[in-house]
Amino acid sequence: MTSGPINVATTAQVFTDNRLLPAPDILALQEADKLTNRAGGQHIARRVAEEMKISYVHAGVGLPRGVPPKQREWWLNFEEQVGIDEEADMGVALLSRIRISDVELIDLPWHECPWHPRVAIAATVTWRNQRLRVFNVHIDPHGPLDNQHQQTEAVLERAKGHPGPTVILGDFNSTPGWPVYDRLAARFTDAAVYVARRRGRAAQATWGPGPNAPRLLRIDHAFVAALHVEDFRLVYVPGADHRAVLVDVALDAT
Repeated sequence: MTSGPINVATTAQVFTDNRLLPAPDILALQEADKLTNRAGGQHIARRVAEEMKISYVHAGVGLPRGVPPKQREWWLNFEEQVGIDEEADMGVALLSRIRISDVELIDLPWHECPWHPRVAIAATVTWRNQRLRVFNVHIDPHGPLDNQHQQTEAVLERAKGHPGPTVILGDFNSTPGWPVYDRLAARFTDAAVYVARRRGRAAQATWGPGPNAPRLLRIDHAFVAALHVEDFRLVYVPGADHRAVLVDVALDAT
């Protein structure tokens, strides 16, 4: 979600009125602020879920208290910082119309974090007698490359334990050609690439441009296994600084 107070009702309406996209069964949020000043003191995941009349789970990162963030790359300075004295948090969330179970918080390794810790969240959805495992991920763009690899591997290690259909999605802060993306794409199907090739076009960027964004980047991804990708598209959502990624999947016939 973007920095600054947002109109939650307007944001939720995009996911329910069926004008820009069909109402999703599962919605994954990154940078889901909880009572921060920059979000107007709102618990974003809870408020969006209330507006959509669906359930949610939220995993907070556990912001360090009283620890000033270290210097970040200049082109990421548009991120409005959460005050070190705020009794607030941020994190990732899953909102679902379908009952979810086996919810798991995954602490992602981080070292000398210049901004905040990172977490992922996983949950299982029973769908047409299959157990679909969903991972919502937010990889750190600030740390060294080996740290990004460690965070990615932490998710992949948990995903190995699920033998059925799997979706790993979120903000990976990695674009095609970068090692983190390539590691995931070597093991899973990139839904964006799959659909773009079928339509004879290139996959679109999901972030930028903005006043400090260096260029358009495709850093938000959905990787799937044992699933058939029916559709993939991007939608602008008021209150978000990335395009919403819509993925329509079906179970493999095999």
